[in-house]
Amino acid sequence: MFSTRINRLFVRLTTIELLFLMFSGECRLLGSEPIYQGEPESYWVDLLANLDSAPFATQWQTLGSNTIPVLIKALEKKDGPNASTIRTNAAFILSRNSDPKTLVAIASLALTYNIQARSLILPAVVKCLLNPDPEVCLGAARLLSHYYPYPPEDQNQGEVDKLACAEIEKAANNSDPHISNAASVAVRRGEQVATDEKKRHSVDFQGEQYEIFLMAKKNHAVLDAYARELAIYLSELHGTKWTATIHVFDDEDKPVQGASVNISYAILPGHDLDAVNDFRKIEGLTDSNGLFSATHIDSSRSIGIEVKKDNYYRVRAYHEFAFPGQFDSEKMAVSRNPVATFAIKKVIRPVPMYVNRVDIAHREKPSMDKPVGFDLTIGDFVSPYGKGTNAQMYFTWHADYITNEFTNYFGKGTSRGKDGRMIISFPNQGDGIIEFDLPSDKKWTGFEAGSDLRSPQLAPVDGYQSQLVKTNRWNFGKLKSINDYDHLHKNWFFDVRNG
Repeated sequence: MFSTRINRLFVRLTTIELLFLMFSGECRLLGSEPIYQGEPESYWVDLLANLDSAPFATQWQTLGSNTIPVLIKALEKKDGPNASTIRTNAAFILSRNSDPKTLVAIASLALTYNIQARSLILPAVVKCLLNPDPEVCLGAARLLSHYYPYPPEDQNQGEVDKLACAEIEKAANNSDPHISNAASVAVRRGEQVATDEKKRHSVDFQGEQYEIFLMAKKNHAVLDAYARELAIYLSELHGTKWTATIHVFDDEDKPVQGASVNISYAILPGHDLDAVNDFRKIEGLTDSNGLFSATHIDSSRSIGIEVKKDNYYRVRAYHEFAFPGQFDSEKMAVSRNPVATFAIKKVIRPVPMYVNRVDIAHREKPSMDKPVGFDLTIGDFVSPYGKGTNAQMYFTWHADYITNEFTNYFGKGTSRGKDGRMIISFPNQGDGIIEFDLPSDKKWTGFEAGSDLRSPQLAPVDGYQSQLVKTNRWNFGKLKSINDYDHLHKNWFFDVRNG
């Protein structure tokens, strides 16, 4: 009887009503309590204290689309003698009369406070996990997977996960393939989590309590994975299309057929702060013209490209996308449809290569304007600045401070700039250095890329310079600032065979 009366009195709550709540301003007076049908908001909230009262029966139905804002205010009510009853009755109305999208959108308010409200709303939200609309399923899954009850003596996260998991297992047979696929993946994920947990603690933990713990882990993994899979599906459904075309050539500019191309993209499943990217990839082989193309619709902000083939060095690249609304149509067309050419290097005569990093920041600084020897065999400066014994090359540092009229008064720290130089030289006739650009960078327009072999396969026979000067100049005067040290795009060959 009570339920029948409620259903007869209330206009069905719709998503349009929720939008009205968000965007309508006609019911509010600036600086005052909102007024609905000539009465302040608090009047309508207080009516919810007794659903059998005559004023409630005769007046509540006149609210129409203003029902939603009043119910939200009622769910937020904490103080007053009837606060608990008002929240419970508001939750009852929501659970019986609101459409799923509206219910999921504002149910978190009902799940936050008293036990009675949660006991009414929670089953309705759990049922939304089987809704035909994936957006509703996702909203319910996200809400339930972050359920933090207050007070804690009510349903805890484990009980919520158990209820949700039972619904998700049913969703594996849903007629919508995207919902059923998300549910199937989620169920498998839960089983895998339980299996992995048993392997880790097969000896140390046994008994009924451990089985309860395992089931709780499994159920939460199912709910979490269900939300994640739905978010990824919707991200791809409403994403932006991109197409990447890859040309692969060898050192002789001939197309490479049968090279393996891997294009990876990362989808951020939703806007949760703790969400992590889901990495997917598209793989294939280049054709007789060295071409491979991949296209996809998703929310990815970038793609990674990897090109491999036996007897060639691997190449990897990275490309960032432009997005609608951020850039003009011309920029979008180029960015979302990248065309890249990669030259992969043949493996000729591989030899071991070594890297050595010398830290001079935490030791005694070498003298300025004085050559300091470096031992390439030991990989360190010579004494007294390091453990080296035989200098095959020298480093000399020089700096001129650009001063102003206040320097003498305030000291060197007030100089307007510095003109610094590092000079690399060699003690033996015929030894020297060659600086070169990374060859692969010349063909990768718009990409950050690199080969596993950064240098050419063979070093030059001649052309070595006896000295290399690098400048780091900064100032606020007339001289132009310069920094020509570029470790990302420059490399060097050394010839020290005469030492």
